[in-house]
Amino acid sequence: MSISGNWNFLLERVKKTEQENRSLIEECEKALQNMESVHHLTAKKYKEIEMPVLESIVHGYYRRNYYYLYSSFILGNMGFINPSQNLQRTVYETILLGYYFIVNPKEAKQYYEVLGTKDEEKYLTRKERYGHSYIRKRIFKETTQESHKQLYRELCYRSHPNLKGIFLDFPNYKAEEIQVVLNNILGFAYGNIQMITELFFDLLSYSEKDLIKTALKNIAVFKKFVPLYEPDSEKYASLLRFKKGNFENNL
Repeated sequence: MSISGNWNFLLERVKKTEQENRSLIEECEKALQNMESVHHLTAKKYKEIEMPVLESIVHGYYRRNYYYLYSSFILGNMGFINPSQNLQRTVYETILLGYYFIVNPKEAKQYYEVLGTKDEEKYLTRKERYGHSYIRKRIFKETTQESHKQLYRELCYRSHPNLKGIFLDFPNYKAEEIQVVLNNILGFAYGNIQMITELFFDLLSYSEKDLIKTALKNIAVFKKFVPLYEPDSEKYASLLRFKKGNFENNL
């Protein structure tokens, strides 16, 4: 079957999604545009000098998350829920790992130094490859771990050969599932922007901080709550500047 023969059919699905979720799609587009702007302004800070290891890692994570969320948005609008949420799962994992390195800069340096060496495999195995379970148990308090475990499990259902994720995609069209995908994009965009702001805050001008504040506020107001991905364990919570949506006062 010719792929090109399906474009009109896919376009009709996109049009239907837009008609039924116009305001949600507009918010996703704004969030993605703001993510791109934040990427450019943070990259500009190190244009003439070499970016330090921690900043380099987190900035790379942020940039990849932007492209993944953009791709997830395109797939979601077409109704391809499973591949869209598979990308979201990677974004979510990366936000948590980025935060883990922010509160453990020595860990980031050790990880960077071992990459590409003969000790890499042994190191990653010892760190359980920085999997979700490994990170979750280290950066969140017990009462928070369960909600993150449930979120991750739901994303995994759509990514693995599990019966729960079957028949949600092409050629079916599940409007309620598409809304879940689009809302997830807003939440992960919030977490991604907050993550990089935590690390680059002291380098940003007042006007740049205003851009970030507006981006975060728009998402929080639209969703009617603040998505929380930052560490809240006793060991790490005190190390963070931004938590529980306090960007209003600190940005």
